[in-house]
Amino acid sequence: QHERNVAVTFQMSWNLTGEDARDVLHVMSHLAPAPVPARLIRAALGWPETTALDDRLVAARKDLWLLSLIELDSQNQPSAHRLILGFVRHLPNGDSHWTETVTAIESEMNRARDDQDTASYQELEAVLPHAEAILSRPDVPAKQGIGIAECLGWHHRTLGRFQLAKPVLRDALQRAQRSFPEGHAEI
Repeated sequence: QHERNVAVTFQMSWNLTGEDARDVLHVMSHLAPAPVPARLIRAALGWPETTALDDRLVAARKDLWLLSLIELDSQNQPSAHRLILGFVRHLPNGDSHWTETVTAIESEMNRARDDQDTASYQELEAVLPHAEAILSRPDVPAKQGIGIAECLGWHHRTLGRFQLAKPVLRDALQRAQRSFPEGHAEI
């Protein structure tokens, strides 16, 4: 009975949320149960940053927070409990925004390739658990999985975390070997 009561509670809260709040939760459901940078959510949803009074993300975060569907950290980055994220993933349209979320992660992680983007060294730290969550999914497109894993490894290597970089770069290589014929340039 307890599981059904929890699901009914989630459903009641879900029914009270607006479309923008639901979109934010859909994006978050594809990621790790860790604080999600606003920049990543905006990229996945294609929402530009505007003034605080008419910012869609600010309003959606507020709606979700008031319904206790998310928590906000000191930087107003939302996070949700893994049960809530699982509930959203298992809704009939649970794969909503999957493609956009993978593309946003790929775009953020590509910043690791730019040695001139020194701000990325710190900013990507908040993206790492989400990149790892994307890579753990079997439905991540092969080419994007290769790119995300490669950039994740490069980021660890740039910061001198060689023991963390090695298995991720090995994963990128194995993904490439499974996806392309022997001798392909991507490998």
